[in-house]
Amino acid sequence: MSEIMRRRYGPPMSRKAQVGVEHDTHVNGVVMHAKAVTAEHAIGEVSYLHAIGAQYKAANPEAAAAIDLIVGTTVTGIARSVSIFNAEID
Repeated sequence: MSEIMRRRYGPPMSRKAQVGVEHDTHVNGVVMHAKAVTAEHAIGEVSYLHAIGAQYKAANPEAAAAIDLIVGTTVTGIARSVSIFNAEID
């Protein structure tokens, strides 16, 4: 038999059950952190792409439409990758 632990709130809970709850809470925290870090990195990459795109457009104005298309397509790919990662990690 496992020992019943007194808790401040709620009904008594076995030590094994309490450890399970703590583990689930930790896993959820890790998942939230992974999602936040991934999104933060993606935002940095998108900002960098827009800055580089602006530099290239300033250097070659005739290629502005092509540069916008490349940057837009790449940003869409990054957004899809982040979305897929978030869906898989849940």
